[in-house]
Amino acid sequence: MVKQPVADMDLRSSALGNGVSGKPPINRLYQTSTMAALLDAVYDGETTLDELLQHGNFGLGTFNSLDGEMIVTDGVVRQFRAEGLAAEVPGSLKTPFACVTYFEPEKM
Repeated sequence: MVKQPVADMDLRSSALGNGVSGKPPINRLYQTSTMAALLDAVYDGETTLDELLQHGNFGLGTFNSLDGEMIVTDGVVRQFRAEGLAAEVPGSLKTPFACVTYFEPEKM
């Protein structure tokens, strides 16, 4: 199986200089797999959380075998499970579906 993002969409013109000079790209959404694949019961993916975090510090997704909801904030991945538990998880875990972007608030 070839690992390749299904969607890596630049939401603004590349002429604006997104991602230049080592800065994280702005207005870019990185998505691994598709919601359609998830709905078709593709519950195991090959993308690790470490790989996912190379594309953003803020986002949503799930874990292999649909083992909870994923919330990414400030580059930290947390797993929220059905029994109400929430915890940071290791970067070696894999995801069948996730979307991340780089986010920096304008005001604190």
